Amino acid sequence: MNKLNAGLIVLCLTILSGCCSTEPITRTVTVTKVQLEPPPESLIPSCPIPRFTGNTNAELTEYTLALLKTLKQCQSDIQQLRDWRSGVTQP
Repeated sequence: MNKLNAGLIVLCLTILSGCCSTEPITRTVTVTKVQLEPPPESLIPSCPIPRFTGNTNAELTEYTLALLKTLKQCQSDIQQLRDWRSGVTQP
């Protein structure tokens, strides 16, 4: 009976050992990389300063208005850059 028991145990272990081995699990991993790119050239402000060429108070007033217009345009360009940057950095 000992030989029969030993044979059955070996047979069961052989059969069960085939169930133990599994193939490795294959997983697909996606990595997201955020890359900041420089702003387009059209958004980089170049603020030309108007030259004052006048001699009168009226011309000085026109010059001041031209400076204010240039300043507003530069502020608009900078705000566009900030808006672009906040849109890129937020998920």
